[in-house]
Amino acid sequence: MKVFTSKTQKTGELGENLAFSYLKNNGFSIIERNFNNKFGEIDIIGKKNGKIYFFEVKAGYRNGINPAENLNQNKIRKFLKSVEYYCLINSISDFEVKGVIVIINGEKAESMEIIDLF
Repeated sequence: MKVFTSKTQKTGELGENLAFSYLKNNGFSIIERNFNNKFGEIDIIGKKNGKIYFFEVKAGYRNGINPAENLNQNKIRKFLKSVEYYCLINSISDFEVKGVIVIINGEKAESMEIIDLF
């Protein structure tokens, strides 16, 4: 289990936990969290209606910068390589790649948006 120590890491952990609950409550079964490989990390891997979904979670507090701004080309490229690797080793061909943008207020999600990354 990962240990989060910095403020940014703790914000990310809270955002991932909120996204995890949101996805479960919206019919996704969670296959894996924080899958690491030599290319990077996949925050959440879920399944719904027979399709695999890969989620990159970005979280921030409502008075800070928009967490979507942290989804730059380099981060998305690295994420996609991790997804491609996961699909290759698990023989997956039907999948979608999404981002989950979480705006936090206190310890709760003020808003959550799922966006297409690919």
